[in-house]
Amino acid sequence: MLSTDRLDIRPFRETDLDGLFRMYGDEETMRYSGGSGAAHTREETAASLARLMAHQEEHGFSLYALIDRQRDEFVGECGMVQVEFTGPEVEVAYYIVRDHWGEGYATEATRACLDHGFADLGLDRIIGLAWPDNPASLRVMEKAGMTYEGMHTYYRREMARYAAGPR
Repeated sequence: MLSTDRLDIRPFRETDLDGLFRMYGDEETMRYSGGSGAAHTREETAASLARLMAHQEEHGFSLYALIDRQRDEFVGECGMVQVEFTGPEVEVAYYIVRDHWGEGYATEATRACLDHGFADLGLDRIIGLAWPDNPASLRVMEKAGMTYEGMHTYYRREMARYAAGPR
């Protein structure tokens, strides 16, 4: 669907469950996830995968699998979903497999997904949310060209909100 210098960014498939569980099942990776900050069981990961695939089918966008083209390896996810899966706001979100933190995948994928959201999907605003004590995620949004808008409540907690519009 999308590609960058290093990544193929494509809709999730059922065969992505193992890679997704490697990431969602890791406590450190999921420490800043949504409202819970908890690792997922394999069953919860399977339910999340089904929800992401249904979101893609219903809305024409979702979180996507990030595949390192050279290694042919699942390295994370990035894309857009309706905030709290209800909208109306759309958020860009990303998670990277811990073995690949610090390699720039999140920023690379976020830029590509923002461009896709504006150019191909016709969105006029995309937000990004992060726990305020997650400096790595805050840097990703800043490096991707998003602007800080303050603290707001999402997912039952105070989150730093960033936003971007068409470039």
